Amino acid sequence: MDEEYRRLRKEGDLSEVEALRFSHYRSLALEDPNEIWSEKTFIDDEGNEWCTFIARHRVAQIDADSEIDEFMMIAVCEPALLEAGRPAKGLEVIFTFPTLDPDLVQHFRKGINSLNKAFGVGWARGRAA
Repeated sequence: MDEEYRRLRKEGDLSEVEALRFSHYRSLALEDPNEIWSEKTFIDDEGNEWCTFIARHRVAQIDADSEIDEFMMIAVCEPALLEAGRPAKGLEVIFTFPTLDPDLVQHFRKGINSLNKAFGVGWARGRAA
């Protein structure tokens, strides 16, 4: 997943150094996402079914010196597994990153959106919010 992010990342998006400044927003993306995308269509080569949390954040007062007003935090997760390889309740966070690039956000909108705060709670299918 990290390689995919690096391949798709555009010039002008947040650098890795800049992204570290927004790491405290990661837990907020999981606790209060704007969108949650999942479905069996988003499966990697190893058979892992991914779930993506997307949250829009406005930069808080503590980051007021930043030139960035708003960004998106993406958290890619997979179902947590018990020791015997059986699915457990809950998700394991695989990769998180902030971005300014709407095309990169769109890339991670796959499957069914079970939460869309822009349009209310409900199901949206496809690659659009």
